[in-house]
Amino acid sequence: MTATWFPELADGRTLLDRVAGLRPASAEALREVEAAVWDQDQIEPELLELCRLRIAQMLDADESLTRPPVAVTRDEALLAHLRQWPTTSALSDRQRVALGFAEQLVVDAQGVSDAH
Repeated sequence: MTATWFPELADGRTLLDRVAGLRPASAEALREVEAAVWDQDQIEPELLELCRLRIAQMLDADESLTRPPVAVTRDEALLAHLRQWPTTSALSDRQRVALGFAEQLVVDAQGVSDAH
């Protein structure tokens, strides 16, 4: 299991579960926010999943440890181009904008502007 600076952890399947288990009320609020993101109707689940997977790549995280709370169809051919998202013609402009926003959140969340 990955090391953490927490002196103790709760029980859980993943490190996130074990850390979140230290503050169950906060963890539940976070799960509610996640559910609301996936339940909205402005951005399709496939695009959210594309962003989730890109964030996992950036953080060198095992994307299989988390799953979206809804069924999502993955386009494996599209995922093969995910690391080259800014320049590949396999992605639409909308997909590139969403991936750029996701990367900005990871790199510098304070740098997200109204324009984003």
